[in-house]
Formats: sequence, C-alpha cells, structure tokens
Amino acid sequence: MAFALAFIPTLATAAPAKLVLVIGGEAYDGPPKFAVTLNGKVVAEGAVDKAIDTGTDKRFADATDKSQYVESFSFDIPEADFATNGDLRIQLTNEAYGGEGSNRDRNLFISSVSLNGRETKADQLATVTKDGIVPGELVDGYLAINDGNAEAVVPAPKGGWLEATTEAAQSKPTEPEAKPEPPVAEKAPEPAPVKEAAPAAEAKPAEAAKPEEPAKPATTAAEESKPQAAVEEPKPAEPAPVEAAKQPEPAAETAAAKPASDTCALSKSYDITGFGQNSNDLTPATNKILDEIAGDIGEQTCSITLTGYSDTFGSYATNALFSVERAQNALKYLRDKGIKFTKAEATGLGETTKFGPSARANRRVVIAVAP
Repeated sequence: MAFALAFIPTLATAAPAKLVLVIGGEAYDGPPKFAVTLNGKVVAEGAVDKAIDTGTDKRFADATDKSQYVESFSFDIPEADFATNGDLRIQLTNEAYGGEGSNRDRNLFISSVSLNGRETKADQLATVTKDGIVPGELVDGYLAINDGNAEAVVPAPKGGWLEATTEAAQSKPTEPEAKPEPPVAEKAPEPAPVKEAAPAAEAKPAEAAKPEEPAKPATTAAEESKPQAAVEEPKPAEPAPVEAAKQPEPAAETAAAKPASDTCALSKSYDITGFGQNSNDLTPATNKILDEIAGDIGEQTCSITLTGYSDTFGSYATNALFSVERAQNALKYLRDKGIKFTKAEATGLGETTKFGPSARANRRVVIAVAP
C-alpha cells in the first residue's frame, strides 16, 4: 500500500488546460451568458456580470471607458475534455432584444481568447453562423456577438493546441510570452507576398510589350486609317485589355455600328464595404454590391476609378498596401464579370477615419463610374 501511494502522484503528468477569456457585454434584464465549446463539447460557461445595462445606460459602443464593462475569465479544462485539434467556439446563450426603437439589448463583446498561453485577439476571430463564415463586427477592438446563432471561432493552430502537461504548466510564464509572437510573425509575411503582387501589376505593362502585334495596329491605325481598321476589328475580342483595343474601333468603320453598347450614360459613385480587418479579400458582402454595379453598367463601356481605404489598425505600410489591393481586387471582380471600360484605374489612399469612428466603416473601396 505504501508503494502504491508513493507511485500514484507520478502518474499525474497532465495538468488541466488553461482557458482565459476577456469579454465585455450589454445587459438587458440580466447579464449576457456564454458557453465555450472545444471540439463540440462544452468546456466552460459564464456570465458577464459587469455588462453595461442597456435599460438604464447607453450602449457598449457609446461608452468612453469600455474597460469597466469587461471581465477576464479563467477556466480549467480537464484532460478528458481537452482536444488538441478541436475548434474553440464562443456562443451567446441567452440572447434578448427589446425590439425596434428600443435601446435594450443583450450582447457579447470579445476582446481575446487564450488557450494554454496561445492568445487570439478579436480581429483574428472568425464569426460563423448557419450561413457559414460572415464578416465579423468589430467595435473598438471587440468582436460583437449579438445573435444566439452566431459563434466566435478560434480554429486549432497547425500542429494542434499546446498540451498542458505538468512541465508545460511550470514553463507557462515564459511560454505564453513567446507564443503570441508567432501570430504577429505569421501576420507580417501575409502582406509581404501580396506586396509583390502590386509590382506584378506594374510588371504586366512590361509583359504587354511581348505581344507587339496589338501595339503596332494601334499606331498604324492613326497613320493608315482604313487598311488597319479592318485588321483591328477581330483583335479586340481576344485580348483581355479590351479598353486598349476599343479606342481605335469608334475612330474606324465600326463607330456607327456599335454606339448603343459603347456609350456610357451612367454617372454614379458606389461605396463597397464589408472587408475584413487585416485582409484584402472580397467577402459575400462586398460581392453583393459589386454585382449590383455590374448590373448597372451592363453592356455600357464606362470610365471607372476605384479608390481603396483602410482602418488605422496595424502598421501604416500594411494599411497602405491593403487599401490598394482592395481596389485592385474589386476591379478584377468586375472584369471577371465581363464589364468593359474605356478607362480603369485602381489605387489606394491608405488608412483613414473619414467614414466614421468605427474601424469597419473605413475599410472600403469607393467606385466612381462615369461616361
């Protein structure tokens, strides 16, 4: 018996996994409650008792000092419930809303999630609903979860979550400090590859010198009007840069044949919003607006100017890059839809706050369409 009692402690090599959440909230007839699942199993539950009372006070977004409505929660996850490759999900379990015109609401605002020292900030969380991944709503650095059907998701990292063994637990003070660095390091290379994509757009004109044939007809068309116009006619259908080939056409014989489709009667400005933070990717929200623009232009050949913007999160250089790439991606989307332009320009003005106080409002592309 004495041998058994001495041996048992040495078997306890695994410590409980440590989950730390920093969450704020809005209260309405009680605080917002949440549940956390790991690989589909509930591993933690809680309530944000410090949440701002929307019945007697203003909303979380309007509060100057949001920290007073935010709490830090720490949970131990038993070894039996820990899954190294499972997604971590946070859900609002007692959604409530006072209805149209009411200020009363019950919501969660997530600042960060940390599992065994690996921290994920609000802007790195995914928002998932029954319709799939949707753009997250950030409120001054907090991810808003205002629907019982929405979940904040932290996918398992490559190689799985760090296991909380006794040794890992002892080294935990240094491990977490070193661990958050990789996400920042991973994030920095993201813009770098795309940075090379912007010069790639500059490299295209240089490559355009390769097909000398389209360039020559354009020059000789001005000098020998009629013979070259006939050769130019079949060419525009094949090259992607239709706008370069379209100009000789009206000057030649086809000017009278196609005025209806080539004329542009549209003069309008559009705002494309719905971009994710630290991303130049188009989303279902941006694509919906771009589809409407494509429908408005239709068969017309218009001039288009796209100007991208970014919020003020992150480095100045990265934000400048994202703003340009958002405009370029929007232009590519319209080209892929078959829209033709007499002139197309995609540029970016970098970070701004001109569209409002929220970061999300300033991540946009302004598109001007004109005859």
